[in-house]
Amino acid sequence: MSSFYDDPRLQSLDPKKLRFLDQMSSEMKQKNQDEVLPFLLAVTAAANERGISFTDEEAGIIIDHIYPNQTPEDKKRIEQLKMMAKMFGG
Repeated sequence: MSSFYDDPRLQSLDPKKLRFLDQMSSEMKQKNQDEVLPFLLAVTAAANERGISFTDEEAGIIIDHIYPNQTPEDKKRIEQLKMMAKMFGG
C-alpha cells in the first residue's frame, strides 16, 4: 500500500484526515485478508467518533490504496463495506 501522503489527489485533504489514514494504514499492514473488512468497519466507526468523514471521491481514492489490484471478490467486499458504512452514518 503506497503512502496517502504521496498521492497528489489527496494533497488538499485536511491534515487531520491524512494523519488518520496514515495510522489506519500502519495498523492495516498487520491484518490478513479475512481481517480487513471488519477492521475497516471499526475504522469507519472510529472516524465517525472523531468527527472525520470522507467524501465518496476520497473514499474511492482510499480504496484504490487499500486494494490496488482488486479482484471481483474484493470489489464485492468493498461494495459491502460502502453499504455498511452508509448504514452506520459514514
